[in-house]
Amino acid sequence: MGHVGEFFLTTINDFFFFFFSFILFVLAFVLCCCWGHITVLERTQASAASASCPSCSDSGFRYDVFISFRGPDTRNGFTSHLFYTLRRAKIRTFMDHELEKGEDIAGGLFDAIEGAKILVVVFSENYASSTWCLDELAKIMECRRRGRGHRVLPVFYGVKPVEVRRQTGRYEAALVMHQNGSQEKGIAEKVKRWRDALTEAASLFGYDSDVVR
Repeated sequence: MGHVGEFFLTTINDFFFFFFSFILFVLAFVLCCCWGHITVLERTQASAASASCPSCSDSGFRYDVFISFRGPDTRNGFTSHLFYTLRRAKIRTFMDHELEKGEDIAGGLFDAIEGAKILVVVFSENYASSTWCLDELAKIMECRRRGRGHRVLPVFYGVKPVEVRRQTGRYEAALVMHQNGSQEKGIAEKVKRWRDALTEAASLFGYDSDVVR
């Protein structure tokens, strides 16, 4: 490869590094602003939460941010960078590696969701292929609907919001696979709940990796 080709590749790599860093900065800044501007009214509403959500009691939230993501897609890139950027800003952030060894995974994740003020959902190409992710999302949107002070921020990483909102492409294929490939009783109702959660989440103000919306 000649000098021109090497220069071109270096320029492209520098561009994507800058762009990636910029997106992280913007997202981290927005999260910091959301974290710092929870109103007295919202805290009062959160304190009135029922005993079924002890993490949302008047003692406050255990975490500032919970990140839901598909591990193989973004764990070693975008999500880990976001996690450590927020941690450096002294924002209490939860990722699944925070679970204790031997802890019930589903229970631990749901408790963390209920106990987090801002719920970030990183939608990536294979997010819907994971039933764990879809169950997390359904729980996240359930917490939002309860009106206990949770804020949901979707991030579209390598997928368009419309693909998530309407469940087309990989999202449609994944949901069909879940429904047709499972003998679980009530799978149709579960898939409908996942679809409703995807539509609701993708209709919220958020960010995608191509255009800051």
